[in-house]
Amino acid sequence: MKRVQDLLGEVHDLDVLAETIARVAGDEPEEARTGWMERIAAERETRLEQYRQLSMGEKWLWQEWKEGLPQADHLEAAAMARLRATAKAMEATHGKAAQVTRLALRLYGELRRMKGGRPFWDKQLQKVMRAAARLHGIGARLRAKSPEKAARKFLRKLPLPVGWTEAEWELLGMVVRYHRGEEPKAKDKAFGRLTKEEQQALCGMAGVLRLARVLRKCGVESSKDLRVERSVDALIVWAPGLEDSEAAAARVAAGKHLLERVLERPLIVQTAPGVPKVVELPRPEEKTQISAAASD
Repeated sequence: MKRVQDLLGEVHDLDVLAETIARVAGDEPEEARTGWMERIAAERETRLEQYRQLSMGEKWLWQEWKEGLPQADHLEAAAMARLRATAKAMEATHGKAAQVTRLALRLYGELRRMKGGRPFWDKQLQKVMRAAARLHGIGARLRAKSPEKAARKFLRKLPLPVGWTEAEWELLGMVVRYHRGEEPKAKDKAFGRLTKEEQQALCGMAGVLRLARVLRKCGVESSKDLRVERSVDALIVWAPGLEDSEAAAARVAAGKHLLERVLERPLIVQTAPGVPKVVELPRPEEKTQISAAASD
């Protein structure tokens, strides 16, 4: 590195010397001035050749520098580390958000294993899903009326992480936007601008987060034994510790709806064998609150 800097500095000095000679040696014989210029040009060419060898020869300096930078998976890991730090700084309830993250990534992995469709096997979308799972809870710290909308707005103002495209970052923001609240509709401006394929991907990832969030609210604390199995005409989600109550059933029905749209088949969510979690049924006066709670 120092040798390269020295060579470029010497080339610059020789250029300055040539300009000086041309300016102050006008009274000198032409033969003398020509000799000086030829000597300077020769020295300059020698240094440029050394520079070319260092930068483009067998020991290509630029290649060494490039190899020293994060590449491929390392780039993604560096970007994800930054996103994890952002999530940790912005989440108001880190413990709950971390549970949802683990449940969502486990559920996503199971659907990928089941070959549930493009949102679950496309490698670029896997990157978006991992980031969305990490960042879904940042809206709580923003104390906005609609945390999910505030979260997307916040993300759009952040610098683009290394290794991400504008389209991927925009999709991430929209997954976070629709991980709770109203489901995306064609009349929504941002959603309507997406291609049909992008809309499908968005709904698939947001649907995973919605179901994961509901599962946590219904007593599922660990992702360890969460699994998905295929039946004749449905997918069965076995969730450890899922509450057996009308309120939980209502929440799950609302939480799985978007994902069912993408999968184009029913999702049957059941308590994993051996780890049931039974809670008291709601009193009659509480039942009127179930519908509102399910869409929260």
